[in-house]
Amino acid sequence: MSTASCVCWSIYSGFFSITKVHDLEEEEEGYILSPSSRLLLKDNNPNPNLSPLLLMVLHAVLVTPFRLFGDWLRGNITAFETAHGMSFWDHGSHNLEFSNLFNEVLVSDSQMMSLVDVRELKPVSEGSSSLVDVGGGTGHIARIISEAFPRLKCTVLDLPDVVA
Repeated sequence: MSTASCVCWSIYSGFFSITKVHDLEEEEEGYILSPSSRLLLKDNNPNPNLSPLLLMVLHAVLVTPFRLFGDWLRGNITAFETAHGMSFWDHGSHNLEFSNLFNEVLVSDSQMMSLVDVRELKPVSEGSSSLVDVGGGTGHIARIISEAFPRLKCTVLDLPDVVA
């Protein structure tokens, strides 16, 4: 793919927006990050971001099973197990790099919740006195909910290696 094609695709896909750049002598077109593409910025960005999710979705460990869907449909094991000889969770327990990336994805997903006003969930919480966040990681979402609804007793359950 040529650079021009890549730029056109990036604009069409919404990663970049076209803007007018005002030079002293003339006006030209330039490119800026779209609001959705700013969610992919990681370095020196204090805001929640989705870059770990993109890295995980494009990781070879997750892409390879898609090539084996035909085998999976004819067999009794998942496409992931067909591709890697073990379950997703077993693979994570044997591959620290992949496990860390997966945990980073879960953290970034939880941090995105800080962009949501959970007080809008008040009708859902009415009549409840407690909340259990199963698989809640380090408790980021439970903390946000407990601050918005102090009367709720929040409990987080997760695996020891995630909480530690």
